[in-house]
Amino acid sequence: MTHFLNIDLELRGTAGVRALVKALEPSMLVLRVTDTEASLEHREPPQSVEEGLH
Repeated sequence: MTHFLNIDLELRGTAGVRALVKALEPSMLVLRVTDTEASLEHREPPQSVEEGLH
């Protein structure tokens, strides 16, 4: 049986990743961040994929 757990967000860019992470931080948990990459996930796990994408 398959169960939904969470959605991870992986960001990559040439600049400005930290600014985007700062804007997302109230609702996202920052797992890792550099000047060009970041890994985040929802602070409160969504109940479904659809909920997590909105």
